Amino acid sequence: MTKRKKSGKKEVQDQEAMFSSRVTAAIQSHDPEILQMDGFSLAFIGIEETCGQPARAVYSYERMVELLVERDGLTYEDAVEYVEYNCVGAYVGPRTPAIVRNVLIN
Repeated sequence: MTKRKKSGKKEVQDQEAMFSSRVTAAIQSHDPEILQMDGFSLAFIGIEETCGQPARAVYSYERMVELLVERDGLTYEDAVEYVEYNCVGAYVGPRTPAIVRNVLIN
Protein backbone atom coordinates (compact mmCIF):
# COMPACT_ATOMS: atom_id res chain seq x y z
CA MET A 1 0.00 0.00 0.00
CA THR A 2 1.40 3.40 -0.99
CA LYS A 3 1.62 6.13 1.62
CA ARG A 4 0.21 9.45 0.44
CA LYS A 5 2.01 12.57 1.66
CA LYS A 6 -0.09 15.06 3.56
CA SER A 7 -1.24 17.96 1.41
CA GLY A 8 -2.36 21.40 2.42
CA LYS A 9 -5.93 22.56 1.84
CA LYS A 10 -5.00 24.83 -1.08
CA GLU A 11 -2.89 22.14 -2.74
CA VAL A 12 -5.73 19.61 -2.53
CA GLN A 13 -8.21 22.16 -3.93
CA ASP A 14 -5.87 22.90 -6.84
CA GLN A 15 -5.38 19.19 -7.56
CA GLU A 16 -9.15 18.61 -7.42
CA ALA A 17 -9.84 21.47 -9.85
CA MET A 18 -7.22 20.23 -12.32
CA PHE A 19 -8.18 16.57 -12.07
CA SER A 20 -11.96 17.10 -12.12
CA SER A 21 -12.16 17.99 -15.82
CA ARG A 22 -9.95 15.01 -16.72
CA VAL A 23 -12.15 12.61 -14.74
CA THR A 24 -15.29 14.07 -16.29
CA ALA A 25 -13.85 13.71 -19.79
CA ALA A 26 -12.83 10.09 -19.17
CA ILE A 27 -16.23 9.19 -17.76
CA GLN A 28 -18.15 10.99 -20.51
CA SER A 29 -16.10 9.28 -23.23
CA HIS A 30 -17.00 5.91 -21.71
CA ASP A 31 -20.70 6.58 -21.07
CA PRO A 32 -22.26 10.05 -20.76
CA GLU A 33 -25.02 8.67 -18.50
CA ILE A 34 -22.60 7.79 -15.66
CA LEU A 35 -23.16 9.90 -12.54
CA GLN A 36 -20.27 11.52 -10.69
CA MET A 37 -19.80 12.61 -7.09
CA ASP A 38 -19.12 16.33 -6.80
CA GLY A 39 -15.96 17.22 -4.95
CA PHE A 40 -14.45 13.74 -5.02
CA SER A 41 -12.59 13.58 -8.35
CA LEU A 42 -9.35 12.76 -6.52
CA ALA A 43 -11.08 9.70 -5.03
CA PHE A 44 -12.25 8.40 -8.45
CA ILE A 45 -10.71 4.99 -9.17
CA GLY A 46 -12.57 3.71 -12.21
CA ILE A 47 -15.76 2.52 -13.84
CA GLU A 48 -17.67 -0.57 -12.72
CA GLU A 49 -19.35 -2.73 -15.31
CA THR A 50 -21.60 -5.67 -14.49
CA CYS A 51 -23.53 -7.79 -16.96
CA GLY A 52 -27.05 -6.45 -17.40
CA GLN A 53 -26.43 -3.36 -15.25
CA PRO A 54 -25.60 0.23 -16.22
CA ALA A 55 -21.98 1.34 -15.82
CA ARG A 56 -21.18 3.28 -12.64
CA ALA A 57 -18.34 5.48 -11.42
CA VAL A 58 -16.30 3.98 -8.58
CA TYR A 59 -14.71 5.93 -5.73
CA SER A 60 -12.32 5.06 -2.91
CA TYR A 61 -13.94 5.30 0.54
CA GLU A 62 -10.58 5.86 2.24
CA ARG A 63 -9.56 8.62 -0.18
CA MET A 64 -12.94 10.34 0.21
CA VAL A 65 -12.41 10.48 3.98
CA GLU A 66 -8.83 11.75 3.49
CA LEU A 67 -10.06 14.51 1.18
CA LEU A 68 -12.60 15.73 3.71
CA VAL A 69 -9.92 15.84 6.41
CA GLU A 70 -7.20 17.46 4.24
CA ARG A 71 -9.31 19.80 2.11
CA ASP A 72 -12.27 20.63 4.31
CA GLY A 73 -10.65 20.44 7.74
CA LEU A 74 -13.08 17.87 9.16
CA THR A 75 -11.97 15.57 11.94
CA TYR A 76 -11.53 11.95 10.92
CA GLU A 77 -14.72 10.99 12.77
CA ASP A 78 -16.75 13.77 11.13
CA ALA A 79 -15.37 12.85 7.70
CA VAL A 80 -16.37 9.20 8.19
CA GLU A 81 -19.85 10.27 9.31
CA TYR A 82 -20.18 12.56 6.27
CA VAL A 83 -19.15 9.84 3.81
CA GLU A 84 -21.36 7.22 5.46
CA TYR A 85 -24.47 9.40 5.56
CA ASN A 86 -24.14 11.57 2.43
CA CYS A 87 -22.32 9.25 0.04
CA VAL A 88 -22.63 5.59 1.05
CA GLY A 89 -26.19 6.24 2.24
CA ALA A 90 -27.26 8.07 -0.92
CA TYR A 91 -29.22 6.32 -3.65
CA VAL A 92 -30.03 8.26 -6.81
CA GLY A 93 -30.99 5.37 -9.04
CA PRO A 94 -29.23 2.48 -10.77
CA ARG A 95 -26.30 4.70 -11.73
CA THR A 96 -25.53 5.73 -8.15
CA PRO A 97 -21.73 5.76 -7.90
CA ALA A 98 -20.12 2.79 -6.13
CA ILE A 99 -17.85 3.36 -3.14
CA VAL A 100 -15.16 0.75 -2.53
CA ARG A 101 -13.41 0.11 0.79
CA ASN A 102 -9.94 -1.36 0.96
CA VAL A 103 -9.85 -4.72 2.72
CA LEU A 104 -6.55 -5.99 4.07
CA ILE A 105 -6.20 -9.75 4.21
CA ASN A 106 -3.55 -11.16 6.50
